[in-house]
Amino acid sequence: MNNRIRITLASILILVTGSIALSRASDPFQGTWKIQATPDGSDGKPFDDVLTFKGGQFVSQEMTKRGFKVTGYDEDTRGRTTATFVATAKSDKGGEMKWTGSITGPAIRGDIDLTKPDGTSVHYTYTGERSGK
Repeated sequence: MNNRIRITLASILILVTGSIALSRASDPFQGTWKIQATPDGSDGKPFDDVLTFKGGQFVSQEMTKRGFKVTGYDEDTRGRTTATFVATAKSDKGGEMKWTGSITGPAIRGDIDLTKPDGTSVHYTYTGERSGK
């Protein structure tokens, strides 16, 4: 009888641990990403950034410094190898930034459309990889 309880508890532990691992593996966004963004024209400056996806929220460290707020993001994880997202961050002083991107394995790439308060816009492309943080 005592062995049955041990086997049952061990089985439950294995199932719980496995389901936690699967849920983490099934969310390709969760975590931190280091990127390099490059403007398409001469209107913007290249910058390095750290993006974080956590709990349904998207954060750009560089843009947070410039007054852009943490925002939610929409994701599409139906692809077998590539997942996509869209996030729009706003700032009273900086305008609006629309981030689109795709994640394939450890790599991230996409576009940023910055619309300044005066209505002018700058388009960036970015590439990066998952950070070990």
